[in-house]
Amino acid sequence: MKTLLFIASIAVLFTACTKDDSYDNCKDNDKVSISALMAGLAPNSRTTDDGTNANWVTNDSIGLFCTQSNPVANNLKYTYSGSSWSTVTPIFWKDYTTLHQFYAYAPYAGGNTLTAVKIPVLNTQTGTINPTHNVLYSNNQRAGINRPANNGSVPLTFKHVLALIQLNIKIDGTVPANTTLTSVTINGQAGEGLTTSATGATFSLSDSTYTANGATNNLITVQPSSAPTLSTSTATTLNILVFPIATTTPTLTINCTFPNSTTGSASISLGSNLTFTRSTKYIYTVTLSRNAIVITNVTINPWLPGGSSTINPIL
Repeated sequence: MKTLLFIASIAVLFTACTKDDSYDNCKDNDKVSISALMAGLAPNSRTTDDGTNANWVTNDSIGLFCTQSNPVANNLKYTYSGSSWSTVTPIFWKDYTTLHQFYAYAPYAGGNTLTAVKIPVLNTQTGTINPTHNVLYSNNQRAGINRPANNGSVPLTFKHVLALIQLNIKIDGTVPANTTLTSVTINGQAGEGLTTSATGATFSLSDSTYTANGATNNLITVQPSSAPTLSTSTATTLNILVFPIATTTPTLTINCTFPNSTTGSASISLGSNLTFTRSTKYIYTVTLSRNAIVITNVTINPWLPGGSSTINPIL
């Protein structure tokens, strides 16, 4: 799988608008404007994530920071119309020689700062990626860039703030047909913090660090909005966002309902001494059995690749 990259370009024309100019006197062709491309993405758009493809969609928004622009961009919102990006407060290049540092993130949220972009609470999920939870960041221009000549552009490369665990779940012939998946949990060890159960966790664009700012949580519960029927041939896929952390022995538990309305559950370790890395997807192929738990071929794919395995839990 190709590395997940969101490419945003800031396109400008040739004449700078200095601080001495009134913004009303600055020409339209002095404005900083952005266009966004997504290259070879996984998963499926920042706003329609399915673990495979990606596209910006209408009303997507990013927040932009640049302290050298005129005026300063401080969490400046750009919104996508379906074909182009716009902001109600245009910014301009300060001059031709100053290095301009650009930082950005998505989705836009009021109150975010350069050193504290809010990360949502992730302790309950549905297995389908909520676009408001899938935080992206761009700091590839933190060293600074001069104003490009010839109507050039400033490329902003977006990556994922979080890590992704993807479960592809099947049953074998020992499990009754029409068995449904009720819920899944992933449980880390005390103090590891796979997620947080309180608002306040943040990510710094300037140095790519996390701050919990509240209670961490070691348990993530995934409950699909409607219980899928498990199959021996077609996998049920769940995508689960987690904090990038080192974890010793996270435990996967799968809860099912059989056709006679009785329930069953199976637990197995996802591995030992794992490190879930930012922007990385970890794929687990899971086969449920009445005889054995099997996880095979753990693969790590882009988003960035992380690893995969196959597991066979016993119900």
